[in-house]
Amino acid sequence: MATGLIYQLKERMVFVKPKDAVVANLLFSLSVIESHTDVVEEAIPLTKMAVEYGFRDNGLVADKMALYQRARFLGKLRSAVPFVLVGLALVAFAVFACKKKWLFLSRSAYRKHLEEKANAKVAASAAFMR
Repeated sequence: MATGLIYQLKERMVFVKPKDAVVANLLFSLSVIESHTDVVEEAIPLTKMAVEYGFRDNGLVADKMALYQRARFLGKLRSAVPFVLVGLALVAFAVFACKKKWLFLSRSAYRKHLEEKANAKVAASAAFMR
């Protein structure tokens, strides 16, 4: 169906200038078909062209554009979710590693940890010797 519309539009748009109701309706119909079968990003400029050619139902255009923008936003959000999850996992691991004393935020914190560890060893051996 989209192929026939594209063919009709190519034929008509060569000879017809903006403010033509038939071309406007064809463009709007193509934008709806594209949004349902292909990529939503391609439907947005088609809808804008339909308005330029004189598509009259402004409420329908506003509803479709809002729908297309929302779908576009959700698509971007869906593609960003794995990166956010990986980032959160890395931060959680870093916090866990700091709490377990596997990772230190500064060299002085590491040295302090080594001193505490050595002092604990000395105290343990002194308590064992008594």
